[in-house]
Amino acid sequence: MRRLLSTTAIALVLAIPAQARAQLVIGPGIAWHDDFDLGVGVWGVTPLPSLHENMSIGGDLGFFFPDCGGASGIDCSYFEINANLIYSFAGEDMPVTPFVLGGLNIARFSVDTNVDLPLGFSYGASSTDVGLNVGGGISFGSGDGGIQPVAGAKLELGGGEGLIIFGGIGFPL
Repeated sequence: MRRLLSTTAIALVLAIPAQARAQLVIGPGIAWHDDFDLGVGVWGVTPLPSLHENMSIGGDLGFFFPDCGGASGIDCSYFEINANLIYSFAGEDMPVTPFVLGGLNIARFSVDTNVDLPLGFSYGASSTDVGLNVGGGISFGSGDGGIQPVAGAKLELGGGEGLIIFGGIGFPL
C-alpha cells in the first residue's frame, strides 16, 4: 500500500505543469475527525491560473488514530486521501485570505486482531469508500512566497462521512 501511495504522489507531482509546480506549497498538517479523533499528514496546493486566477488544486494525505473501544489485541487504522478544487477570495495585501473547497475523498478503515485464534488464524477487515468534500477556511500571509499557515473545516459526504477541522503550515517550493 505504501508503494502505491508513493507512486501516486510522484505521478501527481510530475503531472502538474512546470510553471504551477514552481508555485507549489507543501507542508505538514494536523486534523481532528469527529469519528476518528486526531490525525497527522501532509498537504499541498498549487494555483491553476489557466482555469481562473483565484483557483487552485490541493490535496492531502492524513493518517488518523481511532479508538478501538479499548479492546486488547485489536488494532484500528484509518487514512484518507483528498483532492480538492479551491477558490480563494484573494485581494491585494490581504493578511488573511478566505477560501472554499470542494472535491473527492477516498477513505480506508481497517481492523486487525492480534489475538491467537484456533489453528493460528487471525481476523481482519477493511473498507474503502469514496465520497465528496465541501468546506472552507482561511490562509494566513500575503502569498508572497513565505510560510503560509492554513486552517479550516470540511464536511465529508460519503467516504469518511464526518466533520474534519484541520490546520497546517505550508512551505513554498
